[in-house]
Amino acid sequence: MDFFMLLLCCYGSNMFVINVVQSFSFDELVKCVCNKWCDLSADSITMFYRLSEYTNCHLDNNEELQNMLLLGKSIGVEGIDVVVEQKLGTNRHSSLANPCIEDEDQTNLLRRYCAHSEKVLLSSVWENDITHIGQCFTGGAFEFRTVLCKYAVQCGVQRANQFFYLKRWTKIHSCGADVRTSKNPRLNSDLVSNVVSERIRDIPLTRPTDVAYTFKADYGLDISYHVAWLGVKKAREAMHGDYLTSFDQLKWYGDAVQHYNPGSHINIDYDLKTSQFKRFFVAFAACINGFKYCRPLLFLDGTFLKERYKGQLLTATAKDGNQGLFPVAFAIVDSESESNWSWFLYELSKVIADDIRMTFVSDHNLGLLEAMPKAFPSAYHGWGQRYGEMTSNVDESFNNWIKEERNLPITKLVDTIRNQIMCQMSERRDIANKWNEIICPTFETNLQDSFNSNRSWNVSKANDDVFEVHSFLSVTVDVGRCVCSCYQ
Repeated sequence: MDFFMLLLCCYGSNMFVINVVQSFSFDELVKCVCNKWCDLSADSITMFYRLSEYTNCHLDNNEELQNMLLLGKSIGVEGIDVVVEQKLGTNRHSSLANPCIEDEDQTNLLRRYCAHSEKVLLSSVWENDITHIGQCFTGGAFEFRTVLCKYAVQCGVQRANQFFYLKRWTKIHSCGADVRTSKNPRLNSDLVSNVVSERIRDIPLTRPTDVAYTFKADYGLDISYHVAWLGVKKAREAMHGDYLTSFDQLKWYGDAVQHYNPGSHINIDYDLKTSQFKRFFVAFAACINGFKYCRPLLFLDGTFLKERYKGQLLTATAKDGNQGLFPVAFAIVDSESESNWSWFLYELSKVIADDIRMTFVSDHNLGLLEAMPKAFPSAYHGWGQRYGEMTSNVDESFNNWIKEERNLPITKLVDTIRNQIMCQMSERRDIANKWNEIICPTFETNLQDSFNSNRSWNVSKANDDVFEVHSFLSVTVDVGRCVCSCYQ
């Protein structure tokens, strides 16, 4: 009497099931396989089967097929895995993506009327994270748990007694369902953190809603806002450090800067009673030395921070010889106030030469008007002129320069600004080494434009330094004192 057996035929990543009886022949099996995958022929394929502890058993003729069916019956299984492969030296076409369609009922009508390109989910590579028995995980148990979690989400893993068992390894994944749902209980915040960590490193402002959308669009998985938020939080702490711990690291960071970058000026102010952080000032040695070759002009400004404990960033910025942004010093304080501006300007006076008469430009920052005369009594102070002077550098303004970094923990913020200053100086040094003019390109261009537009003017000489220029409005120019009667 015939008995029934299910053959799970697998070719690459595609599978189909055949319900056979004992009288089913090997030629009939080959015909079914070749009809299913068009690029296969009887001469181009080889087959083997897996059954319980019997693996890679050859299936080449009718006798071996009958032995396989009898073995399956004696063991008491209802299905047998049959693996189909092409013989070496034969060409493999795209049958995996385009299997033969035997009748109209099997046609995917949705694809016919709603044509769209196949999308490869980013999670598809997760099934290859476990490769062989004896595989080494250099990250220890944490790395293995992460890899196993990704593997389980992608492939599906049966759980028994609350443990995972990896008894035997094969490269064909048949343990999961044909249809994988978009929700998976193993997709927790730790796995989300692992997936988005590099993105958080490059884009600190990444929002949980962005992460949730990415998992749906790129991985085909649904995660809640809470899981996304917690995953972003864990990734941010892993990449940039904890916000609270970062304040404790400031003292170590300040000591390291003064040791490895001599000439820098750093001051950390704490509450003497509570030892609570109050404010932090830093001027790196390269900035102090570079300002000696800039005009004695500083732009003062304050911007709020967005990290957990908020605060304000006070900055003193100059312009280099080519009208580029040149950070001189900055400080982190709890708020804009007369006390904090006075402290900032007092620390700033320690890194500026005493024989230079400074000019400061700022907005009407809170407390700055009262603090300025105390720290720099002889300095000029211009109000409301900042935007006119900085128009050419709007895109290079300091606040825009650190737009992303304002969300970082305090020590990471300070070090990121240091790195940006270092990279900026290096890039400008490389560019300047290619200049051939006597003056910087920006002023060379301005000089040429002025000469071309004013070459028709008549000039009368009064002495070696003073000249009268006859234009639409005649003016007197003293080149020795670098002044003009037009006050420009």
